[in-house]
Amino acid sequence: MLKFKMGYILYSFPNCTKCNEVKSHLKGKEIKYEEVNAGIGEGREKFRDFYSKNKEQIKRDEKGGIPLPIFEYNGKILQGLEGIVENLNL
Repeated sequence: MLKFKMGYILYSFPNCTKCNEVKSHLKGKEIKYEEVNAGIGEGREKFRDFYSKNKEQIKRDEKGGIPLPIFEYNGKILQGLEGIVENLNL
């Protein structure tokens, strides 16, 4: 199981344009975070656990999928490029 030392976690997929834009935004704000690849291995398990504990706060798209990226910090969850960039008040 993955263990994280920081309070900021970004759930993302590799080669995801919106995820990469969020990473650039976080880098520009000098925000350090742990990144979880929600698509494979231990990252996928970590995301499933996170989702099961927070599913009432996580939105699904019209096909039932979970749009990424998702940024978690200080007990708050921000989802999607716009949601993260516009609402990140650290």
